[in-house]
Amino acid sequence: MAIAVHLASLRWVLSGNPPPSHRLLLEIFVNTTATTPTKFKPFTRQSIVTARQWEWLTPELQEAVQVVSHVLPFRTNAYVMDTLIDWSRVPDDPIYRLTFPHRDMLPGAEYEQLRDLVLVKKDDAAIARLVHAIRMRMNPHPAGQMTHNVPRVNDAPLKGLQHKYLLCCKTPF
Repeated sequence: MAIAVHLASLRWVLSGNPPPSHRLLLEIFVNTTATTPTKFKPFTRQSIVTARQWEWLTPELQEAVQVVSHVLPFRTNAYVMDTLIDWSRVPDDPIYRLTFPHRDMLPGAEYEQLRDLVLVKKDDAAIARLVHAIRMRMNPHPAGQMTHNVPRVNDAPLKGLQHKYLLCCKTPF
C-alpha cells in the first residue's frame, strides 16, 4: 500500500499537482529521503557520555554502565539509541537491556569492589586485575575451548586456533 501511495504521489509530483490528501505524505517522503546519511558513530564506555540520551539515565544507571562495562564491554550506535530504545521504558526496555550492561550482571560484592576501584580509587592496574579475575570466574572459555578444541600438527598445539567442527577452524582474527 505504501509503495502504491508513493508511486501515485510521484506521478502527481511529475505533473506538478498532487491532490491535497497526498501532499503531507509527499512532504514526509521527500523530507526523509532527501537527507544525507549521517556518519556512523559507535558508542562505547569511553564515548557514551557524549550521547544526548546519557543525561536521560538516572545517576544509578549511569554508574552501572560505567562500572559493569569494564567487565562486560558494550558497543552501540545512534540508530539503536535514536530508534530502537524506548527511553521512557528504561531500564526495562528490552533493547536497552540487550545493549547496555546492568548492575545485576555482577554479584553485589564484585560490583561494589569494582565500583570502588573505578569511581573512587581510579587505580588502572587494580581494575585490570579485578576485571580479569571476574572474567575468569565467569568462565570465558566454556566446553574446554582452550584445551579440547585446539588443533595439533605433529602433536604440537597450534596456538590461536580453535577446532570447532570437522572441517572448520576458528581464528582470532
